Amino acid sequence: MHLVSKDSQQEIDAIKRMAGEAFANDNLFKEFGVGEERYKLVRAYMWHYVDYVLSYKALYANDDISGAVALMPDDKSSAIKDGRLLRRLKKAIPKDKYDRFMEYSREVTDIRCKYRYMDNLEMLMLCVSPDKQGQGLGGKLIRESQQLAASQKRILLIDTENPTNSLIYQHEGCTLYGQKTASNGVTRYNLIWRP
Repeated sequence: MHLVSKDSQQEIDAIKRMAGEAFANDNLFKEFGVGEERYKLVRAYMWHYVDYVLSYKALYANDDISGAVALMPDDKSSAIKDGRLLRRLKKAIPKDKYDRFMEYSREVTDIRCKYRYMDNLEMLMLCVSPDKQGQGLGGKLIRESQQLAASQKRILLIDTENPTNSLIYQHEGCTLYGQKTASNGVTRYNLIWRP
């Protein structure tokens, strides 16, 4: 796993496409609708999101770019860039869908407060190319993320809206410490890994 450079436009574009495909049916984006409309909006969202994590030097990928992970140190200085991301997303996503998505996000974020002040790496995204899924690449990226967290003496925090992914993280040594179902019926699973 290597840190993706801003100079690697071909890698960045490949990761953006992969993330759009990998997250197209994720429960996180339930508010984006169905079918082609949803796919288009998820791709737009992930396009901006990948740029966001890249701006923090927090985007990692395997050598053939068939898997990527975003690992961000919990850092209060990110508020300015977070605001920029939200403004970009507001322009890319129709207002009604953006507002419902943000409402969901607000409903499920309070659980993480108990770990906010601990040194941590937050796994913001993990995606595997659809043609490589089911081959153990996700588990390998999780283990490499754990190694990075351990080398920095940080805990690793992970959120997912996919119950199957929650089980994969637990299989890789993470502990489920919370889950909350929002008013839209989507459940967020909160996991932690300690070195």
